[in-house]
Amino acid sequence: MKTILIHTNDRLKADSLEKLLKVDGFAILGKSVAIDTIITRRPDIVLTDGIVDTTPFDKVRFVLLLPEFDSHRIADGLKANYWGFVLSDDGLQGLYDCLRSAQSGEKFFSTAVLERLRRSGVAVHEETVMKSIAQLSTREKEILRLIATGLPGHTIADRLFMSYRTLANHKTNMTEKLKLVSAKNLPHFAISVRDYL
Repeated sequence: MKTILIHTNDRLKADSLEKLLKVDGFAILGKSVAIDTIITRRPDIVLTDGIVDTTPFDKVRFVLLLPEFDSHRIADGLKANYWGFVLSDDGLQGLYDCLRSAQSGEKFFSTAVLERLRRSGVAVHEETVMKSIAQLSTREKEILRLIATGLPGHTIADRLFMSYRTLANHKTNMTEKLKLVSAKNLPHFAISVRDYL
């Protein structure tokens, strides 16, 4: 079972979440207010109410728990490659679903988050598209972000210090992972999902 660390400055929230999650069978490592705790305890999942620079924690899955909908914090979480997004309005079941998805390696947006994103005009993609994006490596996401800007292949290859042939291999692999008909579809796809990269 994957281990969970609760990362928040709110002691009451941390204590309550720890007790509730333990009762329901989740493996809780404890509570934390310091980033150093994530390094020393090495959890599989961090449940947090804030945005953390996830760069040093490439094997840790971060889940964002928000008291209310905040599109800016969700956008920051997406940019930081968070695995799950849940609101207090989703209740315990929403939180459990989110954590179970993160445990099984799937990205998760709670029903309340998806509904509010749609209402605010954000193009929310099907779960299968989100799962496909989650399969991409960090390098492939970086390439896809650059493709979305409209840069030509040679410029992307130069910027990433790789040969054009290596870039072409990455594009082929991304096309397969994303189940696109051809690599020619990558620019359109990249533009449509750039907010999720």
